Amino acid sequence: MTLATLNGLEHILRIPCIASVDDQNARLECIFESNAEEELIERAQLLMQTLLEGLQAIQLGFPRNVRVIFKEWR
Repeated sequence: MTLATLNGLEHILRIPCIASVDDQNARLECIFESNAEEELIERAQLLMQTLLEGLQAIQLGFPRNVRVIFKEWR
């Protein structure tokens, strides 16, 4: 799911961002460039919210195996 989201940001929305994925700790970090257009940032937020909703749904189905921790930095 995270890879699909990153691909959507990069290839579909064409939003410039610096992304890092840490598979060991199941962490995704995506930093948008400061010069990115506001409309693109809003679209990216929708895509990221969709990712979060999907991961939380998986957590509900597998509460013993999956834990979603969401942190937002500004």
